[in-house]
Amino acid sequence: RAMFELSVRTRDGNERLQLLEKVSGFDPRHPEVHRRLANEYLDRGELDKAVGAYNTGIGVRASRDFSESREDIRFAQRLGFDKVSVTVAVDHVGAEPEFVAVHNTPVAFQQTFDDIGIGRRDPVLQHCRRNTVPIIWDQQTYLKHDAIELWEHQAHFGYRNGIAMALHLPEGRHVAVGVERDQRLPTDEGELTRIVADLQLFAVHAQDTALRVLVSEAA
Repeated sequence: RAMFELSVRTRDGNERLQLLEKVSGFDPRHPEVHRRLANEYLDRGELDKAVGAYNTGIGVRASRDFSESREDIRFAQRLGFDKVSVTVAVDHVGAEPEFVAVHNTPVAFQQTFDDIGIGRRDPVLQHCRRNTVPIIWDQQTYLKHDAIELWEHQAHFGYRNGIAMALHLPEGRHVAVGVERDQRLPTDEGELTRIVADLQLFAVHAQDTALRVLVSEAA
């Protein structure tokens, strides 16, 4: 505990990182050390280490609450995406599915985001309904599916490029994770593959948040 408190007080970044790494080795179930380590790695551009540390922190938490769901959004933003959403869909026999989400959608775009009818036409959402393989999308995705007007509308709010993926779970539960930004995604295949892999790992742990927090709110 004393070493962790020292890491919080120190202003030297290299010393702070060394202290945090020592604490994570001595006390791997410390509730805060992995989150702080993730942020230190992000500051250094070490994304793989950052995602690994953050997800380790998720794994050792005894419980999660809504504020920690918001923390997931902030972490994904630091990975380079302006917009983030974690959505749970719960199927109901003979009725419309129920949706609950944690996201940072602009207020002016909220109605479109929640519109089930638009969702049925959206090629990215339709891909996620049928697949677990991530989709990397841009304007061409919507052109190909005759839905360019949807892209043009959402582009005004920063939804120009992104990556989306879904997990289809037992009992009619589905978890979708989407990250979007205004800028184009990297063209380097290796860098893009790494980003997708990091986000897949993030999605696996984000579904723990979704099922333990969001579904309980819908119940």
